[in-house]
Amino acid sequence: MNRPAMKPADRRQLRAMSADLVRKPTSEPINKVMFNEGKRDAVDIVNACKALLRSPVGRESLIAKLRAASKGRPLSIVKGFDHIITMIETAPY
Repeated sequence: MNRPAMKPADRRQLRAMSADLVRKPTSEPINKVMFNEGKRDAVDIVNACKALLRSPVGRESLIAKLRAASKGRPLSIVKGFDHIITMIETAPY
């Protein structure tokens, strides 16, 4: 029962897929204090990168930075980040 060895590209793809599956709770109650902490952390990142808000490409890179910063954090904090991301996405240019 020999399996063929995985190619490096396949291994990278599996690692990326497993990182997305690590923790995705959907029914956890939202902790308001942690939600506000997530919003505050996201606003700090936005304030540090204000120049990125001026262009559509900059906004996309700022949103990517916010998503990366929220990865692996508790759901309540992630919801705070998502709140700020939604505000950035819906704001006029």
